[in-house]
Amino acid sequence: MMENGKIGEMRAVGKKYLHRGSFTKNVTADKIQKAVSESDEKVRLKFYGLIDNGKMTIEEASANHWHEVWSLVEKESNWFSYERAVR
Repeated sequence: MMENGKIGEMRAVGKKYLHRGSFTKNVTADKIQKAVSESDEKVRLKFYGLIDNGKMTIEEASANHWHEVWSLVEKESNWFSYERAVR
Protein backbone atom coordinates (compact mmCIF):
# COMPACT_ATOMS: atom_id res chain seq x y z
CA MET A 1 0.00 0.00 0.00
CA MET A 2 1.33 3.41 -0.92
CA GLU A 3 1.18 6.28 1.51
CA ASN A 4 0.03 9.69 0.36
CA GLY A 5 2.95 12.06 0.06
CA LYS A 6 4.89 14.09 -2.42
CA ILE A 7 6.70 12.26 -5.18
CA GLY A 8 8.74 14.43 -7.50
CA GLU A 9 10.44 12.02 -9.86
CA MET A 10 11.20 8.35 -10.24
CA ARG A 11 13.88 6.71 -12.36
CA ALA A 12 14.70 3.19 -13.40
CA VAL A 13 17.92 2.20 -15.14
CA GLY A 14 18.11 -0.93 -17.23
CA LYS A 15 20.66 -2.39 -19.61
CA LYS A 16 19.21 -0.57 -22.64
CA TYR A 17 17.12 2.30 -21.30
CA LEU A 18 16.78 4.98 -18.68
CA HIS A 19 13.15 5.49 -17.66
CA ARG A 20 12.15 8.76 -16.03
CA GLY A 21 8.74 9.69 -14.71
CA SER A 22 7.83 12.92 -12.98
CA PHE A 23 4.68 14.11 -11.36
CA THR A 24 3.78 17.52 -12.75
CA LYS A 25 0.97 18.09 -10.24
CA ASN A 26 0.26 16.87 -6.73
CA VAL A 27 -1.68 13.63 -6.92
CA THR A 28 -2.74 11.09 -4.33
CA ALA A 29 -1.24 7.63 -4.12
CA ASP A 30 -4.73 6.19 -4.70
CA LYS A 31 -5.05 8.10 -7.97
CA ILE A 32 -1.63 6.85 -9.10
CA GLN A 33 -2.47 3.25 -8.20
CA LYS A 34 -5.79 3.46 -10.06
CA ALA A 35 -4.18 4.91 -13.20
CA VAL A 36 -1.39 2.33 -13.19
CA SER A 37 -3.80 -0.55 -12.60
CA GLU A 38 -6.12 0.56 -15.42
CA SER A 39 -3.22 1.14 -17.82
CA ASP A 40 -1.65 -2.21 -16.89
CA GLU A 41 -4.86 -4.02 -17.76
CA LYS A 42 -5.20 -2.21 -21.11
CA VAL A 43 -1.59 -3.00 -22.05
CA ARG A 44 -1.96 -6.65 -21.03
CA LEU A 45 -5.07 -7.07 -23.20
CA LYS A 46 -3.36 -5.33 -26.14
CA PHE A 47 -0.23 -7.47 -25.81
CA TYR A 48 -2.22 -10.72 -25.41
CA GLY A 49 -3.93 -9.93 -28.72
CA LEU A 50 -0.63 -9.18 -30.45
CA ILE A 51 0.92 -12.38 -29.09
CA ASP A 52 -2.11 -14.45 -30.12
CA ASN A 53 -1.91 -13.00 -33.66
CA GLY A 54 1.82 -13.71 -33.93
CA LYS A 55 2.71 -10.01 -34.12
CA MET A 56 4.64 -9.93 -30.84
CA THR A 57 6.65 -12.47 -28.90
CA ILE A 58 6.29 -13.05 -25.19
CA GLU A 59 9.84 -11.73 -24.77
CA GLU A 60 8.97 -8.50 -26.62
CA ALA A 61 5.86 -8.07 -24.51
CA SER A 62 7.82 -8.61 -21.32
CA ALA A 63 10.55 -6.16 -22.36
CA ASN A 64 8.08 -3.40 -23.29
CA HIS A 65 5.20 -3.88 -20.87
CA TRP A 66 6.05 -1.24 -18.26
CA HIS A 67 7.19 1.26 -20.85
CA GLU A 68 3.77 0.97 -22.46
CA VAL A 69 2.00 1.22 -19.10
CA TRP A 70 3.79 4.43 -18.08
CA SER A 71 3.36 5.88 -21.57
CA LEU A 72 -0.39 5.27 -21.28
CA VAL A 73 -0.53 6.80 -17.80
CA GLU A 74 1.15 9.89 -19.24
CA LYS A 75 -1.24 10.02 -22.20
CA GLU A 76 -4.37 9.63 -20.09
CA SER A 77 -3.43 11.96 -17.24
CA ASN A 78 -2.62 15.62 -16.85
CA TRP A 79 -0.30 15.05 -13.90
CA PHE A 80 2.46 12.72 -15.13
CA SER A 81 5.34 13.05 -17.58
CA TYR A 82 7.27 9.99 -18.79
CA GLU A 83 10.23 9.41 -21.07
CA ARG A 84 12.48 6.51 -22.01
CA ALA A 85 15.97 7.20 -23.35
CA VAL A 86 18.52 4.82 -24.81
CA ARG A 87 21.57 4.47 -22.56
